[in-house]
Amino acid sequence: LDEFFDVATEAQLGVHKKPIIVVNVDGFFDALDVLLEGIVAKGFAKPMILDLYHLADGPEAALLALQEALLVS
Repeated sequence: LDEFFDVATEAQLGVHKKPIIVVNVDGFFDALDVLLEGIVAKGFAKPMILDLYHLADGPEAALLALQEALLVS
């Protein structure tokens, strides 16, 4: 989680524009997604934080998300 938040913070500050793909095998990181949505809902973070990362259901989905993110940027 430390690395996730380091990279997300750097993305939010504009240090990099690299896609952040979280491989969410068996829903392991669903709680992270819920936590961040709750933080935004309570006004402790701006909604743009939710656009900084993508949860992928497995390695194949992660590679697809990465390819799509690189095509867009």
